Amino acid sequence: TRSLCDWSSDVCSSDLLEAVVAGGADAIQIREKDLAPVALLERTRAVIEIARPAGVAVVVNDRADVAAAAEADGVHLGQHDLPVEQARRVVGALALVGGSAHDLAEADRLVAAGCDYAGVGRFAESDTKPNATEAGPAFVRAFTDAHPDLPHLVIGGVGPENIDDVIAAGGRGSRSVRRSAPPPIPRKSWPDCGSRCNRPWPATSRRRGTPDDRGSLGRPLRDRHVERSEEHTSELQSHSDLVCRLL
Repeated sequence: TRSLCDWSSDVCSSDLLEAVVAGGADAIQIREKDLAPVALLERTRAVIEIARPAGVAVVVNDRADVAAAAEADGVHLGQHDLPVEQARRVVGALALVGGSAHDLAEADRLVAAGCDYAGVGRFAESDTKPNATEAGPAFVRAFTDAHPDLPHLVIGGVGPENIDDVIAAGGRGSRSVRRSAPPPIPRKSWPDCGSRCNRPWPATSRRRGTPDDRGSLGRPLRDRHVERSEEHTSELQSHSDLVCRLL
């Protein structure tokens, strides 16, 4: 979320993105609430250009149409965005569709709709979700107890100082916003937090087939790319061109 970063718009964001990639992040979520569709499309393509060669997945917040047009790896939906089923029709079967859950009722709806992963929180005080209820470790425990096979990221106020609390509550992955912004450009936080969250998913996970598969979203997102045949890639490009014309 560029608006939350203490840096000038004249500063090239590629330095930060490259630092995030070098630091070990395995997925980048583009969360720009105020950008117009065309500007968001350009931003997404610029991020993909840096992230994809390194095997880092890119997910667009809210806008399934922009995710499809940019050929991003997936879309993350809020409570007032397109329903999961309709968003999947836009981005296609090979892209991941995730959503936010602030309580078990919302989590149950995501699971019933066939969501690929969930953002679980708010875990702690957060500038990106100032009005959301601070669910804390209790909700993470309740979520993992109710939906142990659903991949998830614990969101909202998560950083190196409380990542152990996330893990103790059963969290297997986390998302950071302000922690990723300079100054200084970080290079050590993600390997530390990532390795500490990197616990196996259950062997019965519907998105992962073996106990050796890990908890981060980066692997399933990258695996989707490996699964794409030339036919699928051509179909996705045609879909992307259509959405671009509509934008």
